[in-house]
Amino acid sequence: MSAGINVFIIIINFAVIMTGIRYIVKAYIYKSENMSIKELAILVLPSVTGMAGYGIMQCYQTYFNKAAIEAVTGIYNSLAILYCSISIVTIVVMIVLFQNIKAGQEEKLQNELLAAQVSNIKRHIGQVESFYQNIYSIKHDMARHIATLEKLCLGNKTEEARAYSSDLKAAFTGTAADIKSGNPVTDVILQEFKNETEKKNISFCSDFYYPVNSNANAFDISVILNNALQNAVENAEKSESPHIHIASYRRDNVFMIEVSNSFTGDLLWCTESGLPVTLKEKGNGHGYGLSNIRKIAQKYSGDIAIDLKKQKFYLSIMLIIE
Repeated sequence: MSAGINVFIIIINFAVIMTGIRYIVKAYIYKSENMSIKELAILVLPSVTGMAGYGIMQCYQTYFNKAAIEAVTGIYNSLAILYCSISIVTIVVMIVLFQNIKAGQEEKLQNELLAAQVSNIKRHIGQVESFYQNIYSIKHDMARHIATLEKLCLGNKTEEARAYSSDLKAAFTGTAADIKSGNPVTDVILQEFKNETEKKNISFCSDFYYPVNSNANAFDISVILNNALQNAVENAEKSESPHIHIASYRRDNVFMIEVSNSFTGDLLWCTESGLPVTLKEKGNGHGYGLSNIRKIAQKYSGDIAIDLKKQKFYLSIMLIIE
């Protein structure tokens, strides 16, 4: 076989391999994520099979009778190129099937996370109902409380009247929420995060107000708040001066939610999604918060923007409401 034909075959093989690599890189969308050993084994297996087959073909070519080799050289070269092409196509198909399976698993995890968030919001609604029930109970018994205080005062039982008044004041204080956002469900969510941040010594400031008289769904806003504030708490507690601030404002049909928190380190970005790459295991429900926020924002013809300036993380969420 002439040197020219050898060079031509090498060029063809190189072109096939480079084309395959290009499509593999384009097809695989999880390049920025960590891969388990099992996942790596699944993806590497077709390549190992292809290498083994190519090695066997080379052995046949090396040890066969020279005359026999020359007789089938053309057929062999054609089969070799065909084999390389089929091997690369097999690898690409395997990668596509693998990531389709992985996408299905991630969708299942997202649904499980969403179900957990629905359960949390139902719990918040239950807390709101309990909150208003407590207020109703105190108001219902107000006449009796006043009558009791009058009797104590008329009987010159000053100390007893003061003690009873203090207990009544404490009961009223227990029903008063520190945060008033204009919606009882978001009040409970914000209050829970405020209590959590106090325990973790994180400064928390809320200037969030619910967009009343709009088509904004309380459930959607609650999912945004839960995910955004959970992300903020996880990032802020690692910083030297932990603090979180959430605010909202409305300009005509545009409703903006802005969450900022202290942040230590740098962000790694996913080129496909345009979102920061999570360093946590997604199997625990982590890594979908910003993705879920974006889905809800897009539901309202909006989107999210993320920025990192001077060790501070900024998340802006835009919703178009009516």
